[in-house]
Amino acid sequence: MTGEAEQEFPYCPFDIDNDPAAFGLVADIVETRFGKMYVAHSRARTGDTATFFLHGVGSSWTTWSPLLRAAQARGGLPGDLILVDLPGFGRSENRLDHLESLQVAAALTAVIQEFGYDRARLVGHSMGGLLALDMAARPQLEVASLHLASGAAFAIIEAVNRPWASLLHTPTPDVLFWSQYALARTGRGRGLMGFLNRRHLLAPVLRTLVARPRRLRQSVLDALAEEVRPRSYLHAARNIFGYDARARWHALGCGVFAAFGARDQLVPRTDRETLAEVYPAAVATVVPDSSHFLHIERPHETLAALGL
Repeated sequence: MTGEAEQEFPYCPFDIDNDPAAFGLVADIVETRFGKMYVAHSRARTGDTATFFLHGVGSSWTTWSPLLRAAQARGGLPGDLILVDLPGFGRSENRLDHLESLQVAAALTAVIQEFGYDRARLVGHSMGGLLALDMAARPQLEVASLHLASGAAFAIIEAVNRPWASLLHTPTPDVLFWSQYALARTGRGRGLMGFLNRRHLLAPVLRTLVARPRRLRQSVLDALAEEVRPRSYLHAARNIFGYDARARWHALGCGVFAAFGARDQLVPRTDRETLAEVYPAAVATVVPDSSHFLHIERPHETLAALGL
């Protein structure tokens, strides 16, 4: 089932905020198999289920701060929250120098359980959405529901595993992925993004990822430039090689709420259609005037579309 979110609020209404206290959260460092993991979480446990946020490539937990601001405006999110910097991103270490999804899922499950929770609502953006889907398809953690922001990565998975077929069927995601992959292999992506940001040239470069790049707040541009991690991007991308999403995800046993940017070129319309084929019970909502970073561009509408 696919619907369309109502558009009532301004574009990119909030800054990126890196202070957990602004959202009633506290910061902790948790030791995992990957090393120290940065965690922002609710001050006290009030139930057995946590809402667990997983960011995408080139982001950290702070990418969710506009969505948290939107939630505050309507009275806050119900229940307890946990947000992490995934291994090798933000302030988290990656001593293992890989991001094999099964081990990442095990480490994240251990974090959730360390804070006393038995179940989780998983909220993922982009790579974080793929990781959330993968965690729900494995028996390590009881998943109450899935909430995906640009997270059904069928076109990207096809671009990786069937590049020539993808170039014919969904050329834009194919070209975007492989160009980003090639740049990451040079190791110069972060330096280039920083240079462009300092010269006030970053916004035009983001046209394929955001609907209105020139209306992004400077704090958003600063965060996108700062959080680039080429090595971590390559580690994350390697999980997609040989990945069979249809086989893994067709038997999900929980509710799925998927929000898609109407102008997203990386997660296109075909991903919505494929998600409906693979998991017909999923509730999909298109968020107008947004692209791949819809949770930053249209946080109020995305919050509603995610069913949170």
